[in-house]
Amino acid sequence: MREHEQEIQKALSPKLWDNVAIDPIAYLTSHMMPLMRYQMGVNLKEASFTIKSERLTLAVLEGNDREIERQKNAIAEMVDLLPRNLEKVRQKEDQLDDVLSRSFWKGLSFEDTRMLVSDIAPLMKYMSKETPPR
Repeated sequence: MREHEQEIQKALSPKLWDNVAIDPIAYLTSHMMPLMRYQMGVNLKEASFTIKSERLTLAVLEGNDREIERQKNAIAEMVDLLPRNLEKVRQKEDQLDDVLSRSFWKGLSFEDTRMLVSDIAPLMKYMSKETPPR
């Protein structure tokens, strides 16, 4: 961690968000995300899903259809890998089915993107590597 101290300080600085030379999301993804595996209590699958959902939120706010489409595919793939036989996942089954539906993405709103972070992201720790049977 010591060799990354300068990168960590840059990420913690409020100046990062005002620096026109750096895309703050890209910087955090490329420099900080790999370090997260060393932090106790951080689940990389959940963190990855949260970042994708935050990017989706920004794309919705900016009206960036290309980025929405890109994040839609990544998010839907992750949601589809949740094992529906687990009770915690089954409790959110209606929301999961909704996220996987075309109608969800056609009427995507800011509130929908926030639901992904608050309700679906915590389930990502259960994500499997293969598509589970339904």
